[in-house]
Amino acid sequence: MEALQGFGFPAGLAEVFADGDLGIARGDLLVETGDLSRLIARTTTSMPAAVAAAPG
Repeated sequence: MEALQGFGFPAGLAEVFADGDLGIARGDLLVETGDLSRLIARTTTSMPAAVAAAPG
């Protein structure tokens, strides 16, 4: 959080970003229910596959 504040982020926003990173590290955002695929009516693409397919 201190690094973000060092880059000029307000304390509250820096805390939100830092907490989000911690949640990702804990796996809080990992969802394997298939809900998104059903919602968009197609299979989803993993992040590594999406990055590999990106131009440039």
